[in-house]
Formats: sequence, C-alpha cells, structure tokens
Amino acid sequence: MIYQHLLTIPLLFSFAASTSISGPANCENCPELKFTHHYAARGCNPILRVGCPNCVERFECPSIQREANKCYYGGESYDIDRDIRVPNPCNRCRCHGSVTANMEAEISCAHVECPEIFSPPDADIINQTCYYSFRPGQCCGEKRCPRDLSDPKPMVTCSYEGKTYMEGQQIELPDCYTCSCTSEFNPMNVKNNPACHKHTCYFNTKMLDDGCLPVYLPSGCCYSQFHCPSPSLEMRREHCKQAHYYGYCEQNVTSYHFDTATNQCLPFTYSGCGGSINTFDTLKQCTDYCTAPDPIRPAPIPGKCYFDGVNYDIGSKLVTEATFNCTCSLPPDFTCVLNF
Repeated sequence: MIYQHLLTIPLLFSFAASTSISGPANCENCPELKFTHHYAARGCNPILRVGCPNCVERFECPSIQREANKCYYGGESYDIDRDIRVPNPCNRCRCHGSVTANMEAEISCAHVECPEIFSPPDADIINQTCYYSFRPGQCCGEKRCPRDLSDPKPMVTCSYEGKTYMEGQQIELPDCYTCSCTSEFNPMNVKNNPACHKHTCYFNTKMLDDGCLPVYLPSGCCYSQFHCPSPSLEMRREHCKQAHYYGYCEQNVTSYHFDTATNQCLPFTYSGCGGSINTFDTLKQCTDYCTAPDPIRPAPIPGKCYFDGVNYDIGSKLVTEATFNCTCSLPPDFTCVLNF
C-alpha cells in the first residue's frame, strides 16, 4: 500500500545515545546513514559495532504507549497547542487537536514563504551586484550589497567546491546540510556549527508506528511516499465504516460494501469509478477485508528487518513496485529508495 508524501520539515539526528553491541571489530563495509532520518523521528538509538565508533549496526526503537491527546516526534512528546521543536527556521510545526477524531493530536506544519523565493528578483540581484544574506537561525534573507573596496573592514567570504560565497550567502553541502557563510564556516565540521542546519522531511510517526516504510529520494534528504504493510484489523474496520456511494461514472456494476448496522457485506449499484474505500468487487473480498481477524505474527527479532509480520536477514530485498527498491541493511526497518 502506497501513500504519497505531502509535508517537508527538517530533522536532526544525534548519536549521543548510541550503544555498542558485541561482535568482531570489523569496521569495513559499514552501512551508510543517508537513509535513516525516520529513525530519529521515532526516537530510535543507533547501536554501534564494538570497536567501531562510527559504524552503526542497527537501531533500537522505543516501544511506548502513545497517548491520543499528545504529539510525538524525535523521541519527545508534546501537548496540544505546543510548538514542535525543529531545527529549520523556515518551518513552523505545532501539535493540534483534531475535532473530527475525538480530539486526537496531530502535527501540522507550515513553511515560511520568503520574498526572495516567491517574488521576481530585482535587477541588482540578477546582475549579482547585490545578494540575499542569511543570518544563523533566520529563515528569510536580507538584501545586501557588497561594501566599497575602499572600506577598511573586509567582508567575510567562504570558499567551497571552487566557488566563493559572500558573507551570509547560503551554501548547500552534502548530507542535507545548508550553511550560511560566516567567519566560522568549516565544511569539515557542519554538525556543530550554529550557522548550519539539516533540512530533511517531516515523518508521520503514526504511519511509522503502523509499520510503513518511507521511500527515500536518492538524495536521502526527503521521501516521496510510504510503502505500507497489510492493514491491521483496526485499520480495516475504520475503512469499512466509511459510507459507500455511487461514484461518478455510468457503468452500473454490482459491488459490495460493509454495512455496520447489520455487520455484514451487502450489494449495491456502483458507477465503476470514484466511490469510497468501502467498495469491493466481490462478496468474498468484502467479507475477508472487513471481518477476517489479524493473522498471528511472530515478534520482531533484534538484528533482523521486520515488515508485515515477517523477519528478514541482512541483505534481503522486498518484492515491491518497479519504481523503488527496499533492502535490509540497517534493521529493524528496510531501507527503501526511489529509482530514477
């Protein structure tokens, strides 16, 4: 089951709580951490190989009972109407109560729209006599023109990848980092630089808790969709509570829907397109989906990847759509990456 990605907000990952595990001190062929931002959203801790301080073997994720009236992100809980702590100054996220879901809490985010992005550039910006300068912790840039060459105080410049940046200009670096040019700029130490922030996506922790896997873009900074396991009985029951309706085509075919009043599947005339998720081609499909109990699933095994009730060894691949690949490289989740 695939869900499309809609929101983007940043996420920082910390190894402060990392733990070592027993095993041989083989520090070669360490899995890359490019596609692990969802683990930080869940509040998971990296587990290191013994003797390899920079080699992550797997992750341990907390198993906590989440309260419906709280939001959870990055291992922290937030009350309704509280701001969510994010490092990117251009994003504003808040924990809201959903009045349509018995005041269940959910995170909503908005991206600040800056004039330099959404307005036509001035002539002096186009001909590069002026530029937009960004201060650490500031979202939108301020128009700035270089000082006269006779000014005794020289302007700060930064060099990166053969290009020179003026003071305050933004520098895009690998691993999803953006830095402002300051006198402290050091491309070898961006994690501890207050002028740098990591821009990755907001991950819907409810979907992650339900066992869905984010399908990352090749850059690793964001994802395009979710690859989800078979829906649980609880989720299926919610689907089967939805009202059925005719749709907007004109085929007039016999389909089936689950009727909560009689607790059984009933036929109805369907247009052939549109309608709700509570629409099934056959009586058996409707009955199996809306009434079948959840299968007995084995518990996850540490050191293996777990998806849809099955444990997989390192190196295993999921059978997925041709548009993306999922490989077990950093348990407990598969690493899914979009093909280009």
